[in-house]
Amino acid sequence: MRYPLADQTIPQADLDALADWLRSGPWLTFGTLCREFEERFAAWLGRQHAIFVNSGSSANLLMVYAAKLCERLPAKIRAPALAWATTLSPFRQLGIAVELRDADPNDWGLDRYDDNAVHMVVHVLGVPAYYWQQGRYVVLEDACAGLGSIVGDRKVGTFGQMSTFSFYYGHAMSTIEGGMVTTDDDELADCLRALREHGAGWNVSESARQTWEAASPWDFTKRFTFQYPGFNMRPTEIQGFLGLRQMERIDEVSAHRAENDARYRKNLEGMPFLACQIPPVGSTVASIAVGVLAASAEHRAKIAHALELAGIETRPIGTGNVTRQPFWPAWDRREFPMADAVMDRGFQLPNHPGLTPTDIDFICETVLKVKP
Repeated sequence: MRYPLADQTIPQADLDALADWLRSGPWLTFGTLCREFEERFAAWLGRQHAIFVNSGSSANLLMVYAAKLCERLPAKIRAPALAWATTLSPFRQLGIAVELRDADPNDWGLDRYDDNAVHMVVHVLGVPAYYWQQGRYVVLEDACAGLGSIVGDRKVGTFGQMSTFSFYYGHAMSTIEGGMVTTDDDELADCLRALREHGAGWNVSESARQTWEAASPWDFTKRFTFQYPGFNMRPTEIQGFLGLRQMERIDEVSAHRAENDARYRKNLEGMPFLACQIPPVGSTVASIAVGVLAASAEHRAKIAHALELAGIETRPIGTGNVTRQPFWPAWDRREFPMADAVMDRGFQLPNHPGLTPTDIDFICETVLKVKP
């Protein structure tokens, strides 16, 4: 039997419905289904605006760029050294100074926050970052892995001025590829929508569109007024169709992932040679995978081998200490003890609705049999 790290998130019923819809000859580029999905997602999350794009990585790039263009960033922003590559790449791509911080030893988010400073928060593998609740310090929030996670009555992805989500194939919900940027700020929402579509105002608010088109001297060119140096990050109606289908069961899927995550933690907690993330008190973790630290790099190698023999897929966790990655500037190499530990000793265990409690117990038993 095989235990994939991420199972097929799009069920056969959705694929059958998609095939039937495609046979009707529908409009396939960005259109009414994508807009409806945006509205449904924003309402479910509790945000004013949701901007649908072609990937979670595009969502992060768009979020950072909009923050820069709308002057929401200071001279320097604080961000975690432990993140996904395309969480941090936009800062380098856009020439924005970023001060990296180590990972928190419990939740693996930022290790500390500072008054009067601006931060980017990452919910590693979907575990809510503890300091995320100090919302006044947060401008940007990477919730790509945290869809469905909750602290108290607050969904992950609702504290940052802008927040991002990923709908990659193995995540909590999927549009094959896809992502979303959410915000309550009208100006940022208009900027995000324009940046997504070449910098033009085709899907911005009516007031913004009128203001921008007024700059064009000829009626014939008004619709082709480009406010920003933008991208083409539009999703397709195929993705919108799938997103609407996925919204029908997002709460059910999130609850199942949370039950799995809790069972993993119960099975693995207190082991002297293993460590898991510790979520904030009162949180519900709908993780995309369960992160674990082995006692050493050698111990991790032995665990990975045992998992492979048992048909259980595993992989490293994010970038580890991003400054050790080839794409990060060589002059900025630094030691971050917790991020280094995750890079050298961390591994992931599967979490998806296809797993049963018996499956999770077997996976945990496989890990626990391997001694340092």
